[in-house]
Amino acid sequence: MGELAASGALGELSAERVWQELVKALGSKAPLRFFTVLHSVGGLSTWFSELADVELIFPEAIDDALGRFAALGWRLAPEAAASFCERLRAPRRHRRAIGHIASHGALLAGWEDAQPSALCAALKSVGAFKAGDDPEMAVRVSAACAGRGARSLLELVERIRREVTTAGVGGSLTGAALGKAIEQARTRVIVDAQRQAQRSSVGR
Repeated sequence: MGELAASGALGELSAERVWQELVKALGSKAPLRFFTVLHSVGGLSTWFSELADVELIFPEAIDDALGRFAALGWRLAPEAAASFCERLRAPRRHRRAIGHIASHGALLAGWEDAQPSALCAALKSVGAFKAGDDPEMAVRVSAACAGRGARSLLELVERIRREVTTAGVGGSLTGAALGKAIEQARTRVIVDAQRQAQRSSVGR
């Protein structure tokens, strides 16, 4: 890729070929080298313009290609992440992963101090409360990019799933009223967890 960029031929490649090279690099032992080489020959502007002036982070704890692709969103605005994916014709799974980090990464990483309703909305967006969805990727990548652990937030997600159920909250409620009651119950659990985390932090 570096040789192609230096020769000016990088722009002639198909999106599919560039995507294949990117995934290969992200799965390597030194993913940052791919971007460093392209930057050194002015090759980022062709396919990776959103990353040209961004400090890329590839935490050691994230060693899979999908997780590393998601980590590219840590310094990107959601709109930039979306245009980046569109240009490369990234698969839906990858678009979702990087979009979650670009949109919610910082909030998830600093969940203890986040506005409770905003955290609740972010967790819902990354699939924390939907059957069949797994929020672990977003939580794990966000925490790693911030140099933190993911365990406490994952435990909170499990607590909310366990304590807040339709049967336990709903009663005779239906529709929008039921949805609102569930959201309020989830937010109360978040507030309690944040208070516990803050007390624990003060006690250290």
